[in-house]
Amino acid sequence: SDAKLAVNANSSGTGAWTLHVADAGTGGRVGATLDAASVQGKPAVTYWDRDLHRVFFARNASADGSGSWTIAPVADGEESSGSYPCPLAVVNGVPMVVLRGRDTPLLLARNTAADGSGAWVTNAVPVVGSSIGWYDLADVAGRPAVAYRTMSGVRFARAANADGTGAWADVSLQEIEQFASLEARVRLVVVAGVPVVSHYDEDNTELRQHSNALPDGTGAWTSSTVHSANNAGLHATVAEIAGLPFHASYQDVESLPGLLVAYRGRAINGPFDATPVIASSVNDFPSGLSLAEVAGFPSVTGYDPVNQDLVRWTNANPTGAVA
Repeated sequence: SDAKLAVNANSSGTGAWTLHVADAGTGGRVGATLDAASVQGKPAVTYWDRDLHRVFFARNASADGSGSWTIAPVADGEESSGSYPCPLAVVNGVPMVVLRGRDTPLLLARNTAADGSGAWVTNAVPVVGSSIGWYDLADVAGRPAVAYRTMSGVRFARAANADGTGAWADVSLQEIEQFASLEARVRLVVVAGVPVVSHYDEDNTELRQHSNALPDGTGAWTSSTVHSANNAGLHATVAEIAGLPFHASYQDVESLPGLLVAYRGRAINGPFDATPVIASSVNDFPSGLSLAEVAGFPSVTGYDPVNQDLVRWTNANPTGAVA
């Protein structure tokens, strides 16, 4: 029940891994749904304490994570919040976190200092709909923006002000009748300067993408199907790699093992490669998938619950052209 950070000795991720304990807790269950980001060049993490129902922020004093950790509480959530994310992003130069609040469906927490050493100030995100499921946070043209799942579909909202106060412009991206499980994740990133949202479509059991025409998300949204076979899109994640959208997800097949798949977009709105650029048989759900560009190559990490391992998959080509 620790919050840990793993750091590789090489920029390519091919060297030895060193584990650093950010928070060992005090006998409680810390580290749930951990997220990480670079905050002024130093590794920082956010995570739930499931016993206190509270999100914490920890930042290391050294760039390689070997220094001391400064830990501070961010905000309290409801009792079931520990199963949901607490995404961390640097927005307009300061760290921000979004979480399920104790008295509000979604809560935005903003630190008053660029390095996260200041006070955490919270305000409600005025969401549309009820029963908020998965959600994500990103800096969209200098303003905090969230993509989130409700009882009836997927939505995108962006604050009018850089500190998250004021009105939020909220739009529906797709209506979905079936309610999302925790495996049906929603991700928000910026690709080629515009916001991109990925999610699992329960109605059609496929992986979907929505991209906006403008950097601030006020333009037209284009919706695309990334992949539609065998319940593609569980634990979905998306990242910009070589200036294009890459998607990784778990593909549920009729008999185990399942399949981890990653698809490359040929353009911002697709089409997407019919053959996955990364494909690997996995046991059960590789939960907590994360996708990033590492030394110019696509790299996916995920938790293998059967072997209780953290696993990394990489592609040998910068464009993901070979498996």
